[in-house]
Amino acid sequence: MDEQIPLIFFGWFLGLFTPLVYIPIRRMWIKWRAHRDEREPGAALDSLGFFTLNSWSPYRQLERSNVDVALSSEDWNQTWVPQELLDEALVSILDSGGPSSSLRSLKVDHRESNQGMKLSLSYAKSEYKDFIAVGKLFESDADRTARLMQRLHSDNAADMVAGSPRSVTAMNVTVLSEDLLLLVLRRSAAVRTSQNEWTLGPNETMLGPGEQQQVGGVEGPFQLAERCLKEEIGVGLDDVSFLGISWVGYNVPGAICHWLAHTRIRLRSDEITRRIRESHGGFEVDAIGWMKFDHNALDEIRQRSEDRKLDSQSRYWNRTAGLAAQDIRRWKSRLLAG
Repeated sequence: MDEQIPLIFFGWFLGLFTPLVYIPIRRMWIKWRAHRDEREPGAALDSLGFFTLNSWSPYRQLERSNVDVALSSEDWNQTWVPQELLDEALVSILDSGGPSSSLRSLKVDHRESNQGMKLSLSYAKSEYKDFIAVGKLFESDADRTARLMQRLHSDNAADMVAGSPRSVTAMNVTVLSEDLLLLVLRRSAAVRTSQNEWTLGPNETMLGPGEQQQVGGVEGPFQLAERCLKEEIGVGLDDVSFLGISWVGYNVPGAICHWLAHTRIRLRSDEITRRIRESHGGFEVDAIGWMKFDHNALDEIRQRSEDRKLDSQSRYWNRTAGLAAQDIRRWKSRLLAG
């Protein structure tokens, strides 16, 4: 019995102090992993057709209370494409496709002054056909995107935003389930654009100003992400353990103001699959899949979305999936922390 006393004491000591040591060590590990992931070199987004206006990290998050969104009625004077060509493209589109909102101005939350504490946005009324028309112009001239990308990098950002043509605002939300799987979806033939392409999580387009006022006010990035989750996959805010706005910029060929958010959901993948099939936007999806949070798999999505080739599982990835696959690596440790 006397020989067992040291073992009993050691077991008691280990049981008492392990939680006290484990918790701070785990927090330090998560923080180190997050900073390491942020330092990883990423391929330029230009090759995917995206231009960054601003991005946020897990340790410099965009706060809901720091976002100001307004509706603008200013006259439109776009400078991205020849106006006569844009007018011709608009005339050829008979179906307006419904109202939406187009970015008019953006001031980032650089936090270097009192004014810089806020992300200030303004949107104006647009229609889905505006996006279709701009997209046609870029498709008809392969060099136009490259020339515009050069202007975005060199000219004043505020002037470029103010001079952008009417288009739409869209949100892509990545979804990590409780069993640590990432949601992938294939867009059905019922949607108007990107049919049969795979995305990393659901996508949603911002409502038009009139529709926004009917549902309770101006729709900011957090509200758009929440509506995307609710309408596209049937997940409410109570089911979300974490939501972070990660990136905003242009999907250049369509002049789309594109937002990216990452979420951790309290539900297992099988329950989320069931809700998608019963959701309001379930008709927009014809295949549902799940993948591990694996860097090699994410790298393949990024590469295949750029070269427009099928991946190893014969999936054709949307360009927005490439953006999400590259960006989510920065947020991996924060998402895994729950």
